[in-house]
Amino acid sequence: SVQAPVGLHAAAAGLRRLHELMGPRLHLIHQDSLRFDARRTFDAITAFLGVSSFSPDVAFRRYNAALGHRTELCRNASLLSALQQQLR
Repeated sequence: SVQAPVGLHAAAAGLRRLHELMGPRLHLIHQDSLRFDARRTFDAITAFLGVSSFSPDVAFRRYNAALGHRTELCRNASLLSALQQQLR
């Protein structure tokens, strides 16, 4: 049988809790959708918000997209623990 990655169940529980709190006001966006189809993703965001879409001449560029470690935030155990507590 296929095993779920460690932490997946906790993440799913956190997302369920967010959905309970926010209901239809919650709109999740996968990072890859911004990376691979930014126009459609931003069109979906503007539709969700009920505002005008971006003009066709707007270019959605990527900034700060370098791979690799750049900050200690994700390695800060106390910060991660506090965030996990908030998502429970």
